Amino acid sequence: MVFSSVTFLFYFLPLFFLFYYLLPCRNVTILTASLLFYAWGEARYVPLLIAYIPINWTFGLLIGGPDAGGVDCWPAESQSTSECCWATNT
Repeated sequence: MVFSSVTFLFYFLPLFFLFYYLLPCRNVTILTASLLFYAWGEARYVPLLIAYIPINWTFGLLIGGPDAGGVDCWPAESQSTSECCWATNT
């Protein structure tokens, strides 16, 4: 399915917005619609996408810092722990 196709513009997109605004679980709606969209084009890559979702989510938490439930600093970014603490506290 291509973004400019009739199927996408007049069927998929309106149904997506309908479910998005009617259902309370918007993140699940976006995730389901995305996987359905990718499955329509090339279904064999959907298991790979499903495998990468928790990996990317975990790295997002790590990069986000302590406010997002992650870590203050990556150890590989600095020479020592003291540099890591100094960089995050200034």
